[in-house]
Amino acid sequence: MKILYWCNWKNEYNNDHEGAIKRALEQEGHQVQVVDEKNFTEEEIINADADMLLFFKGASIFGYSISQLETLLKKVPYKKVCWYFDKAWHGREEWLHRVSGVVDLLFITDGDFARGYNYLNVYELKQGADEQSIFKGKKKDYGFDVAFVGSVYGLRQEFVNILFEKYGKRFDVVSNVFGKDLNDLCASALIVAPLYPQTDFYWSQRVYEIIGRGGLLIHPKLELLTKQFKDGKHIIFYKDVNECFEKIDYYLANPKKADKIREAGMKHIKENYTYRHSVRQLMGIVKKDL
Repeated sequence: MKILYWCNWKNEYNNDHEGAIKRALEQEGHQVQVVDEKNFTEEEIINADADMLLFFKGASIFGYSISQLETLLKKVPYKKVCWYFDKAWHGREEWLHRVSGVVDLLFITDGDFARGYNYLNVYELKQGADEQSIFKGKKKDYGFDVAFVGSVYGLRQEFVNILFEKYGKRFDVVSNVFGKDLNDLCASALIVAPLYPQTDFYWSQRVYEIIGRGGLLIHPKLELLTKQFKDGKHIIFYKDVNECFEKIDYYLANPKKADKIREAGMKHIKENYTYRHSVRQLMGIVKKDL
């Protein structure tokens, strides 16, 4: 299939998810032409020699409005597919409702949204790990043993404050770390995910990212996530802050057991949860919809 891939190409502020998806599509035998959200014309999308348009946020992060997007998509004469990578909140619900009406298929990582409405063209589909990122990093002395990776906002701040209070200098928040630097961090510190904003059917792509890069991830126990990962083998689950502390303390005291889980987690991701696996699911549904 010839796919026009409209995305935030070569995003310097993130890991290369866009590139990983392009490679996965090509590995599955598709031809992929990239159109960068930062520099595009509507005509090149409408007039493209393509069987399918695949996009994520439709240049909305660069000021392209939902009304503009609706108008554009109505003019696209070939199959239109959106794969939305985020939680449906803070006004994003309206964007998704409107997009669902002008695309053939809408895939979304937020299982609560997918389950909450009776849209026949909306499917839940999680992301995955970049196959090229799955390798063991180098252990380094960062000056801390426990880390939260990502942005701190809302109720996350309360969680981070509790960890600082408990572990002091042994804990730190790490942001804007990508590529092999993230693999090194994962090999060197326990990675803790916060209770917020996860739900039983929504969690961050960092689950696949951290485990795939060799991290021991300590994560809230979520209904659907327990079907993907085995507690104590691929991941460490906790149900509340006290249990989170217990698990952190145990694996800080048992580094060999922590490394064993790191190895098993990487293997599990490589065999089951790469972007190639997710793309295969997406394109399987696309083909059924033809």
